[in-house]
Parts: sequence; C-alpha cells; structure tokens
Amino acid sequence: MSLWRSDATAFSTSDSTNDTARFTASDATSNVAIVNANYASQKKLKVGSTVTVAKNSFKVIGIASEPNHDWLRSHGVTPVSYGDDLKERIVALAPDGVDAFIDLFGPQYVQLAVELGVPRDRIETIIAFDAAKEYGTKSAGSGDASTTEVLAEMAGLVASGQIEVPIAATYPLDKVKDAYDELEQRHTRGKIVLIP
Repeated sequence: MSLWRSDATAFSTSDSTNDTARFTASDATSNVAIVNANYASQKKLKVGSTVTVAKNSFKVIGIASEPNHDWLRSHGVTPVSYGDDLKERIVALAPDGVDAFIDLFGPQYVQLAVELGVPRDRIETIIAFDAAKEYGTKSAGSGDASTTEVLAEMAGLVASGQIEVPIAATYPLDKVKDAYDELEQRHTRGKIVLIP
C-alpha cells in the first residue's frame, strides 16, 4: 500500500503526535492509556490518528463527545464523555490505574491526568505548554519529533495500514476559507486537507 495524496498531506501533521504518544505510553504497568480530543482516537495513536501505537498493547480510553462514541468503539477504544464527574468515570473504567495520558485539547486534562495519578513522565500535551511546565509533564510536539527517522517510520506504518490517517474533508486551495470554517467547528473526525 502506498500513501495517496491526501494521506501524505495529512500525515505530516500527525507524525510527531503519534511518535510522542508512543513513547509516552511505552513500558507501562496497568496497560491503560487515555487520549482526549474532539474525536479521541482510533485503533492506533492520535486521536484521530493517535491511538495506533498504544492500541497494540493497551486498553485505550478516549474522551470524546457522545456522537463519536460508536466510531471510537469500532476502533477498539472505550469511550467516555466529557463533563461532570469525568475523573470518577475514568476510575470506574480503569480501577487499576492509568499508565499514560495524551492531551490534545487543553490544560484541564493535564491537571486531570495528575489527579488520576498518572506518572508525570507519561503525561503528554501538545497544546497546554503552561500546564506542562507547572506540573512537570511532557510537552513534545512537531519540533521535537519530526526527524527523518520518525517521519520514515510513521510513513511506513501509515503505508502498511497500521496507522490510519482519517481524512475528514478535502478542499481546493481556493476554498481555504471553507476549510477553516469547518475546522473552527472543532468536531471533525480526521484531518482537513487542502489540495493544490
């Protein structure tokens, strides 16, 4: 299998998230990882393309809105809704603890991971840099993981089908405003790709 144009375009925006998440979730003890984002994960690793790496040996809990739960289940992820009593609901799903937490949304989830007792070196955020600094967690992103080696490895995983890069929509360049309008809804299930 080779990468088709939309996959290849979207892939470069997911590579470091996948790589960072893989290292965050490695060598765990209870084999439970949590990923949060608008459509939390799939069978593999970014929520959207982040649960691959973890899913191979982990129970993955995906924090997402109700309309995304069936999709998460179809990818082997146990969904849990945002909202009140989230910590208690996660504890009920993972009574032996959580090994890794990958935050793709905001600082409240870094704090939640700390409250859940996740080791700080296994908490990763790609967006809440101030919270990462405050709590002493990881905040690696594209600048840290977009090496030639990582890109080659991730491209191989995508090409082999081990990592899925869902494409929510494609737009020609002259429709970039429409692409941003959709992106601003914050509920896409995959990447939005501009096609030259």
